[in-house]
Amino acid sequence: MTDLKVIGAGLGRTGTKSLQQALVLLGFGPCHHMTEIVPDNQEHFLMWKEIFSGSEEKSEKLKEAFRGYVATTDYPGCLFYKEFLQWNPDAKVILTVRDNPEKWVESVRATIFPVKSTKESDSNSAQQEFSHSFNACVTKVHGVDPEEPETDLRKFYLDWNEEVKRNVKEENLLVFNVKEGWDPLCKFLDVSQPEQPFPNVNSREAYQKQNAKHLVKKTEL
Repeated sequence: MTDLKVIGAGLGRTGTKSLQQALVLLGFGPCHHMTEIVPDNQEHFLMWKEIFSGSEEKSEKLKEAFRGYVATTDYPGCLFYKEFLQWNPDAKVILTVRDNPEKWVESVRATIFPVKSTKESDSNSAQQEFSHSFNACVTKVHGVDPEEPETDLRKFYLDWNEEVKRNVKEENLLVFNVKEGWDPLCKFLDVSQPEQPFPNVNSREAYQKQNAKHLVKKTEL
């Protein structure tokens, strides 16, 4: 079983890292984010590979992966928001969004969902294997491969947001743009506002700098 009080259902590149830090500052920590995953740790990688593959042990592995966390944001947690709600029916759900779909598409094409390479990388690293497993899971959940050039990512984004709104009770859901800052988030979670500014981290430039080597391999033609 998990003990999640806050479930982030927003897709990656919608301010999820800033939200993670904000939730921790508000006392909802530890909070899971994609950056918590260590694919070069073989045991950790194998657990996630089983989760992504949808194996018979998926539910138990998923519970194990999120055991001890109070909140979650970003991929891969957002893919499993319905399972989390089944286990934690009173949890609050936050759907992070961008100013408009075009902003999101521009961001993900430059970061997490670059157009798939026509030339396979020679690397057999755990990082590459993790990336392939993750992409296969995203493709299965969304019904399309986000790294294919013909995929309509605008529709991908809008369809996901509408699905979350349909599946979560209105009183338990906050549709949130991190530019709105503390006020709507703190009111939704019924907590006091901190004195420090709302976090603003993991910009596109920061992501690209941190993942430069990996992005080159994925986009190499």
